[in-house]
Amino acid sequence: MVNGQTHRLVLGQVLAWAWFATAAFFAVDAVRRADGRTVAVVLLTLLAGSLVAVVFGLRPAVVEAAHGLVVRNPVRTTHLPWAAVTHVDVTDVLRVHAGETVVRCFAVPRTRAVGPRTIGSGLGALPAAAPTEEQVRPVSRSDTVQARLLAAAEQLGGLRGGPGVVSHWAWSGAGSLAAAVASGLLALLIASTG
Repeated sequence: MVNGQTHRLVLGQVLAWAWFATAAFFAVDAVRRADGRTVAVVLLTLLAGSLVAVVFGLRPAVVEAAHGLVVRNPVRTTHLPWAAVTHVDVTDVLRVHAGETVVRCFAVPRTRAVGPRTIGSGLGALPAAAPTEEQVRPVSRSDTVQARLLAAAEQLGGLRGGPGVVSHWAWSGAGSLAAAVASGLLALLIASTG
């Protein structure tokens, strides 16, 4: 069941890569056209934006592994063994419960349903009899990930609760945000000095 699949924030990735392309264009343009101080302000501002794009666009992920889940949020990383997982649900984001601990997964927000569930496969697959409420309820990405994680937890010994949840600061995320703030403040300082 578990094949090391990684669930990421799709819109965040698209926006981050769009920012990088735009930032590269403006960096080259600034270096070609502007004076030294203006170039410094533009490059520091683009660096700050790029660091924020990494933290909020590329870093968040939910990684399925044989030993359990790794939930990478912008500034925290949580390791949950399958045996510790007691429930998975979706509110505004996917949430993984491990006893009293609830881990919110920034990478899998609640999404709109993509269409009705059907029985069968291929285009136009329809139920043989009148569809039940479960068969026609719309399915979203977050619902699909929730069902997948619940099934994996059940198969791999979870849903009973157990020890082993480890949560720690993601220094790469926190450090990137600190560097983004420092770059932004330095750009403001350079821009304000005459």
